[in-house]
Amino acid sequence: MSLKKENTSLRTCNDQQKKTISSLEELVYKLDNQIDSLLHKLNNANDALRSMQQEVRNRDKQLKQYATDKQKIIQKCSNKIQAETDRMAKELETKLQEQREQLESHIKKKDQKLKLVKQILLNNDNTMSDDATITAQSDSNSNTERPEEPVSTTFVKKPFVVATTDPQALSTSTIVLTDAIAKSDSEATKNASDPVELCRLSRRDKIPVVNLRYQQSRNSSKWIDHRPGQMVPIGTIFQPQTPSKHSITKLTNPKPFMTRSARYCLYAQEQDTDGELETKLYKADVLPTCSGGAQVVFNDIECLKQVSPARQKQHSKPVNAESSSANL
Repeated sequence: MSLKKENTSLRTCNDQQKKTISSLEELVYKLDNQIDSLLHKLNNANDALRSMQQEVRNRDKQLKQYATDKQKIIQKCSNKIQAETDRMAKELETKLQEQREQLESHIKKKDQKLKLVKQILLNNDNTMSDDATITAQSDSNSNTERPEEPVSTTFVKKPFVVATTDPQALSTSTIVLTDAIAKSDSEATKNASDPVELCRLSRRDKIPVVNLRYQQSRNSSKWIDHRPGQMVPIGTIFQPQTPSKHSITKLTNPKPFMTRSARYCLYAQEQDTDGELETKLYKADVLPTCSGGAQVVFNDIECLKQVSPARQKQHSKPVNAESSSANL
């Protein structure tokens, strides 16, 4: 009986050990599977790491190559820019030298021409003075030989002429009137020193033929009232009046000169020697030309200015002082 009990106990122990062994085998199997999966993952991670390292190496190589290529391109471009700047600097220097030489030659030619013109003017002045002396001597001789014949002297004033050959030229050209005023003043001073002056128009001017004695009976009272810019109000009792006038500010349309009027009046304001405002009216006749255009001939100047009595007294005081000192 004891043996049976031992045998049963041993069998139960054996069964228990088998169960534990089978459970341990299952656990070992599971652990082996886990180890295999982990090893597989580790191998995959190592492969990915190696591939990424290789990619990083390739990227580093590409970046280094790009940097070297960029440096080469920068060096090449800088060399080209330097060469181009040197070439342009040389070209500019040569062009400047050529322009300087051309300007110097042009200035030399101008100086030579001015010298020639000066010499010609001096020769003309000498010849004109000689002719004047010869004509004066001949006039004196003729007067001594023929005392009974009356001597007629003609005083001819050279008018300032603004000529236009056709209406298109008048519309496209602008008449510079300030120069005309200066020329008329200088001619007035010349006429005061030389009373006899002949009106000779050279052929180079190419002014069309005009009849200075022409009179337009219908339009003789019609005026072209030319007031360039803004005129300063005068405020005087006597005011310039132009009957049946046609007011303009710019000489751009030739129709008024052709049809509407026969007289022209230019208003100009300037400062006189005493600092007072002086208004000048330059009057002219509009005469038709043989080419179908019109010609403006200035023949009269009217001056309108105001003088303060105090300034007249100041001017009269030194005269009185001089007369009193002379009497003393």
